Amino acid sequence: MKKIWKMKKSKEAVSPVIATILMVAITVVLAAVLYVMVMGFGSNPDSNPTMSLSKSPSGAANEEKVLIADVSDPISNSSLKISLVINGAAYTLTGGAGAWTGSLPTGVTVKVVSLDPLDGKMSAGDYVLVKNTNVGQTMVFSFLYGSEQKSIGSTDWTSF
Repeated sequence: MKKIWKMKKSKEAVSPVIATILMVAITVVLAAVLYVMVMGFGSNPDSNPTMSLSKSPSGAANEEKVLIADVSDPISNSSLKISLVINGAAYTLTGGAGAWTGSLPTGVTVKVVSLDPLDGKMSAGDYVLVKNTNVGQTMVFSFLYGSEQKSIGSTDWTSF
């Protein structure tokens, strides 16, 4: 019996090199799991604001008024883009501190009207006047948010 006990005592279970590699691997995996738990996977889809739009004729010829009926929180103009798809061709206006810039086809104008123009944000009650003198064109108006340019509000009509 004594011989068997001595044999077990003299053998090692794992070599020191393999033990070190295993410890480093376990530490890296635990660090990665902790990082994922803290940072999450990608962006949170609930973090995007929501916006509801309504449209009506503005009273001027060939002009529609797109009203921001509701918005979850006022949104900085610099975080927004206006997308206007006219007969399948897309045009984008970029928001800024004072003006919206971008190119539009001939006969189409967009004017953003803010209730508080100094705050640089889109809020409920603000509206956009879209004028298209080209008759019979289908138009889709959208607000795009963030670097992903996710549509947060959209409406469509046919110019008359």
